[in-house]
Amino acid sequence: MLLREGDLVVLTAGTLQGVAGSTDLIKVEVVTAVLGKGIGIGQGSVSGRARVAHSSREVGNFNPGEILVAANTSADYVEAIRKASGIVIEDDSLTSHAAVIGLRLGVPVIVGVKNATALIRDGAILTLDMQRGLVYSGTVGTMQTDAALSL
Repeated sequence: MLLREGDLVVLTAGTLQGVAGSTDLIKVEVVTAVLGKGIGIGQGSVSGRARVAHSSREVGNFNPGEILVAANTSADYVEAIRKASGIVIEDDSLTSHAAVIGLRLGVPVIVGVKNATALIRDGAILTLDMQRGLVYSGTVGTMQTDAALSL
């Protein structure tokens, strides 16, 4: 195996020979495990500790900054959603309760992550990438950037 989780990878693409004004593309990524994919609602990316909830009774002591992971949500989840840094939901509807309430409260949501409550461990550190709709294991943070350098 050439790469392992946590390795820093620099990808480069060269310039076109003889083409004035062309640029090199450099992309810096941290190798991470993708736990799931869905549709991101919101901007940027957030990281936090997963709180897997199979029912609303499991979010009574929800801590601020945790990421709520559930099959779906209802009005019983609203207080937890207010405290959440993000939501991962199995329901794939863009008009689901989690999607609507998350959007209204400014909490990033990834909908349609299949088997999220089975694949994601309670207490695991996650990063949610809204643009790509990906749920990563661990924190990806600021190392995941795109930069174009003119040469």
